[in-house]
Amino acid sequence: MERYVQSINDPIATEGILSDQDIIGFVVSKTAEDESDEDEAPPPPLVTVKEVHSAMQTVLRFEEQANSESNIRSEELHFLKNCIGNINSNMTN
Repeated sequence: MERYVQSINDPIATEGILSDQDIIGFVVSKTAEDESDEDEAPPPPLVTVKEVHSAMQTVLRFEEQANSESNIRSEELHFLKNCIGNINSNMTN
């Protein structure tokens, strides 16, 4: 352990001293690579209000079951019911 702590302060051999331009060039090229990786992934599919409504109703039915294991609080359950009610009213308008 002591050897490791002492080696932290030892100089590290490198290929050469990097200039500011070298550092900037490396960062810019690395950023461009990262951005191109992000562009390759397709965006996630859009979720419709109807799908959200259906999923929320499924969660509510699960939580109202006597054997639910999620430990959701009654305030959270009430909030979920309100959200479903708001979606119901918006879907009918």
